[in-house]
Amino acid sequence: MRIQARFSIFAMMLVLIGFSAQAFAQNGKALYEKSCASCHNGDGKGKPAMAKMLAGGDATKLDLTKASSKAKTDADLAQITNDGVGKMKAFKSTLKPADVTAVISHVRMLQKSAK
Repeated sequence: MRIQARFSIFAMMLVLIGFSAQAFAQNGKALYEKSCASCHNGDGKGKPAMAKMLAGGDATKLDLTKASSKAKTDADLAQITNDGVGKMKAFKSTLKPADVTAVISHVRMLQKSAK
């Protein structure tokens, strides 16, 4: 009986962790779409129209899926997100640390799925 109870508790914990991870991922995607996609595009490859205004027409400068962006640590990406870089505004006053982490997690998913 005790083993069955422990197993039930363990199973419930796994379900809760799964829901938490899914909610975290959905939050990261929603925050990315709200705060980042207008320049970086939904796929992370950079929006050509924004590149004309912000990056001299070079959309690769806004591409979060390129090798140099993939090579950045999560701490590097958090600093860029919080403090801004170049013409990118800082988000430290609008995004909580957990939100920044969720956005970075979404960016990492975009990087993995990029072709």
